[in-house]
Amino acid sequence: MSKLTIKRPTATVPLCLDMSMRAEWERLDEQLRKERGKTTGDRMVGNATASRLAEEIRQLEELMEQQTVHFLLSALPRNRYKKIVAQHPPRKDDAEDAAVGVNRETFFDALMLATLDDDGKEPGTIVQVTDHAGEVVEFDPAQDWESLADEMTDQQFESIANMAFLLNRGKVSVPFSRAASRTTQTSDET
Repeated sequence: MSKLTIKRPTATVPLCLDMSMRAEWERLDEQLRKERGKTTGDRMVGNATASRLAEEIRQLEELMEQQTVHFLLSALPRNRYKKIVAQHPPRKDDAEDAAVGVNRETFFDALMLATLDDDGKEPGTIVQVTDHAGEVVEFDPAQDWESLADEMTDQQFESIANMAFLLNRGKVSVPFSRAASRTTQTSDET
């Protein structure tokens, strides 16, 4: 056994459970943009309508944030991932399947349900789910994923499933933040 151990990449993906407020947010945002067009300069100081609209937008955003959970996803060990890929080969005559290398209709749900062990006790792709305050939400992928995924919009599903796919197939390298580098260089010089 190797003395080296691997900690696979992880990522967090937000999912707002109540997007019913989106239309109201868009309506208010459009009104605010129109109101901003009436003002001169960048500031809307003294514009009571704009201030009221901005406050209503912030309140809606806060309500939506309170309805947001965060999925902590992890890449799978190579052999586990390859097994799932092999179980979901691309459909014949489907160019998109061929490009991705899997049956897109079945693969992504299987990837989200993947565990690290055959008895399903060791979490795999979905490590945990937390609420807006960072508290762990009880979520068992085997019991809860399919019904939740069925209620998601296609875009919501794709944002989570694509991240799981990228964790396994995307570039894995040590991240580098230019902003952090510039900030620390500037503070080191002073």
